Amino acid sequence: MGRSLAHRGPDDQQFYDDGVLSLVFRRLTIVGSTEDRQPIFSENQQHLLVCNGEIYNHAALRRTLGKRHHFATQSDCEVLLHAYTESGPKALDSVRGMFAVAIWDRQNHRLFLARDRLGIKPLYTCELPSGLLFGSELKALLAHPLCPRQTDWSALTADPMSLASTPSYVKGVEYLAGGSYLLAERGRRPVVKKYWRLEDHIGTEAFGADAAAYCAAYDHLIEDATLEHLQGQGPVGIHLSGGLDSALLTAIVGKQKHDAMCFTVVERTTYRVGDVQAAQKIAGDAGLPWHPILFNYKSLLGTMDFSLKTLEQSVWAMDSPLFDIEWMIKAELNRKIRTQQPHLKILLLGQGADEFAGGYSKRIDRPYENWAQYLSDEVVPSIGTHFRSPDPHRGHHSVFSGLHPQPAHPAPFHQWMRLMVRQLQHHNLWHEDRTSAMFGMEARVPFLDHRIVELLASVPAHLHAELFWNKQIVRDCMKTRAPQYDLTRQKVGFCWTNDARSVEMIIHNMACMVSKDFQEKYVEAPNFPFDRDETMAMVRKVLGREPGFFTESLVLLSRITSTLFHTLHTDALAYQPELGVQHVPSHLVVVRESQWSALHLQLESEPVMPFAWQNDHCIRLPLGARIRKSDATAAETICALVLGSDTPSEISYPTSAKWINQFFDTIQQPAFQARTLGEWVEELGVSTPQLTELLGTLLQCGFITTPMLAARAGHAP
Repeated sequence: MGRSLAHRGPDDQQFYDDGVLSLVFRRLTIVGSTEDRQPIFSENQQHLLVCNGEIYNHAALRRTLGKRHHFATQSDCEVLLHAYTESGPKALDSVRGMFAVAIWDRQNHRLFLARDRLGIKPLYTCELPSGLLFGSELKALLAHPLCPRQTDWSALTADPMSLASTPSYVKGVEYLAGGSYLLAERGRRPVVKKYWRLEDHIGTEAFGADAAAYCAAYDHLIEDATLEHLQGQGPVGIHLSGGLDSALLTAIVGKQKHDAMCFTVVERTTYRVGDVQAAQKIAGDAGLPWHPILFNYKSLLGTMDFSLKTLEQSVWAMDSPLFDIEWMIKAELNRKIRTQQPHLKILLLGQGADEFAGGYSKRIDRPYENWAQYLSDEVVPSIGTHFRSPDPHRGHHSVFSGLHPQPAHPAPFHQWMRLMVRQLQHHNLWHEDRTSAMFGMEARVPFLDHRIVELLASVPAHLHAELFWNKQIVRDCMKTRAPQYDLTRQKVGFCWTNDARSVEMIIHNMACMVSKDFQEKYVEAPNFPFDRDETMAMVRKVLGREPGFFTESLVLLSRITSTLFHTLHTDALAYQPELGVQHVPSHLVVVRESQWSALHLQLESEPVMPFAWQNDHCIRLPLGARIRKSDATAAETICALVLGSDTPSEISYPTSAKWINQFFDTIQQPAFQARTLGEWVEELGVSTPQLTELLGTLLQCGFITTPMLAARAGHAP
């Protein structure tokens, strides 16, 4: 179990066993001395503590508790031990931080497990007939011979937001909810209780109807939280996307810690929306070193040495059967940071700034006109089916156990906030924790300081439009922190922007590269969990670039990672060192100043799927497809591919390009017969490079089938 967590705590390993409690603790040394080992014991040796995380207000707590207790270490976590011996679970009320903690009462055989309010640090539990297992990652529990190993397919196939709690994806294993603690005593079943609920702060109107007071309080708290999050030994890194949230952190950090390093993903999507350029400017304004790391969609997978084993390692590290390209990119970014800065352990992220401050209300790919439209078109539909009564079959671990009844007509965005607490634990915080921990680093999220979340939850509904539309409360804070920052820049998703074709190509190429090995190793195995014929049909569609092949690539990769999770975790008793990733170096490159001019052309160019075009290649629409064009009176014509009732993709082109109009008008005529590339060039009166550039885009978007060589003159369609 300890070896399975070696990546998470590479600096020390300690064992404890008294015949009732047995544990192993792995430490990542950030605060305190290397001699400050855990478990930490109380003065009378009755209680011991192990804790993963950081207590940000430990200095203040130490001053108070030090009047009554002797501190044996410099560890920030020791304050939790002494506070608990005085106040029991109520000790958590005074703590600011992110943590998963275990405190053991050796005399009374009582175990106390707790997780921070928002669920930043992970904690799994598993109740067995013979006792209780607990650990920071699923793989640690699976190393125990009695841990269940049956995949929870119902959690995997359900809408994650409709589930009552964050799933572990293994039946019988629970993911303790943020803001909860568990008490276990010999001879009694464990009891889980909530010690913090967002509901207790919703609409409490901390500053009444004074919008300016909320902005001032937010400004003060984000500075205080960010500076607290800097504590620790060694260098600090910032994930600087160039967006508003990470830019705000950078502006605050730059005034206090001049050796903090900024790391930015340079990919076609992040460059075209201006994030990369904004990151360069904010890092320069803050006086911090900037490390732009290139993710070239044409060569990324080769640089990563991507293979089926890469996915196996990812699934094992992530404790998840899900596929998400953002997880892969974040992991590679962190691998590069670890390779380049081997002593860096602290990473500051802008994660969590959007969820409670209206961050998704106005973004480049969802151009809502105002707050009311955002609520009606996105928020209300999203919350409609997500808040249900607790499922009695989920037992005492339901995240909603003990919640107060909700008001008869709650404000939609207040309900949305409740949903976001769950979303963060299920997705955002899950992957940020794993993709940093797998390389021995700790991700910190100042925007999720519970004081900030409580402040935003307290804002009355009638101020939501004023403070949360386009994340105004955060933009107001940025005005004074970094006045040079362009506050008119729109919110954009990470990688998923209004033009994510390069990311789609990466995903498609991933699916193509692993499909053969996946078939041989897993599809043909006797315990393959899916329908083999259906899976192989999916593979053929992806490899053949049939219409909708990008969506099919995403589905195929999800099926692959689900299969890997099911197989690896079913047979997880033996330690599997080949699945470790922390010692594999990154070969991604940091962009030098002299490279930007040449790189600009590459990043601005259209992503064209490579294909060796020949004059005899036949070009035609997919079977049953048709083209729907917009009114050509505008400067830009939009063409949609229609397959039955579906519209899987669209492209746009200048209406003035008459030859493109002619191409689309001709190719979908009822009497059309397939034509070769050479025939199209002659008919349209364009050069071969002009035409193949268009055809490459159409091939990628599924508008044409994979070209075949003409069998003879007068070829049939």
